[in-house]
Amino acid sequence: MTKPSSLSTTDTAEISGANQANRLSIRSALNTSLHKTIERLKGITPPSREETTKITMILPILEALSWDCQDPDQVSWEYAVGDQGSRGKGGRVDIALFQKRAGRDQCVCFVEAKAADSNLESHVEQLLGYAFYEGTDIAVLTTGLVWWFYLPREDGPPSDRRFAILDLLKDPTSSLVTHFETYLGRKALGSKNAERAARKALKELHNDEALNIQLPKLWNKMITSADPELVALLAARAERELRLRPSDTQVAEVLLGQRTPKDKAPVINRPITTPIGLEVSISDSKDCTKVKRCTPTGFTLWNQRTEITDWTQLLAGVAQELLYRDPSTFSNAVAQLGGKQFRFASRASSEVQRATPVGTSGWYVNTHTGSVGMCAKAYKLLRTCGYENSDLTIYFVRNK
Repeated sequence: MTKPSSLSTTDTAEISGANQANRLSIRSALNTSLHKTIERLKGITPPSREETTKITMILPILEALSWDCQDPDQVSWEYAVGDQGSRGKGGRVDIALFQKRAGRDQCVCFVEAKAADSNLESHVEQLLGYAFYEGTDIAVLTTGLVWWFYLPREDGPPSDRRFAILDLLKDPTSSLVTHFETYLGRKALGSKNAERAARKALKELHNDEALNIQLPKLWNKMITSADPELVALLAARAERELRLRPSDTQVAEVLLGQRTPKDKAPVINRPITTPIGLEVSISDSKDCTKVKRCTPTGFTLWNQRTEITDWTQLLAGVAQELLYRDPSTFSNAVAQLGGKQFRFASRASSEVQRATPVGTSGWYVNTHTGSVGMCAKAYKLLRTCGYENSDLTIYFVRNK
């Protein structure tokens, strides 16, 4: 038998380079296919039925991610989970994705489809229960336009296990392509890279949430205690820019609010004449109907006035003050206020209607209402946080 000749170094390098080029070509083709699919889906009317959602919205994305939706070894439709007997607690999941691991088919992801107008929140726990029972890496709940991604085996409530929200109508297509490939791509799920990336994303979300809550507390503590580091920083800045060196006592008094800069006029809460009418105010929720067909000019909360020009700024502004004053109380209040189809406030903009950001906190409030409703919601949030109606005064002018 003739012994095969060995490949030269040059031959090996050429083959390796060709293989890499082929892989890049395949990946580029997949990117292009997924990009085109998402762009097409952005322009269609969302289906009103779950079955149509699966066929017209979800299947094209899975196929663009290299899943063969006609191969039952890869994609199983209406997958049975748990005990299917008459007394069993089993159920069915719309789509189960399978990959070969250790020589056997393993379910790596569940995808549950819902109609476009569904409240996804009410379906999360059941899906995560099925996914935990089956041991999948990732669970997805989607209307075809909005996609919620979860790590079902993590501890905590569902909100603590959600690591990504994708919105086909709001997110850039390039970002959607990257995230779909990372978390739902066939190769990524098969190699467990999807789960590793999801854990990293979830950890970053938890860290951001902790910082959003703790940083305002830390800042408030530094100011109210005239923190020595902050005193030294402000004193050095004054010396550098003003060429004057204040004493630590002077700086501390400014931080503690015991001194009012002479160039800052105090706020006088009295009606003033404006070009479009006389400024008036309310200080109780029962007077909210008075703001109908009026333009807001500001609000005073705990004797601090904030200027505003529209009613969404009122609710977002009050929410921001309450959040920064006590993040824990604010979170509990939002949970109590809840909401049937859409939440009063949330960290996910897709969970509220007409989502208006609460400063840079990462929270959004639901401002899908008019002037009267906005006032009522501001007072309701204030009371739910444990404060009195009288703490908030709303200023406005009557439109001609």
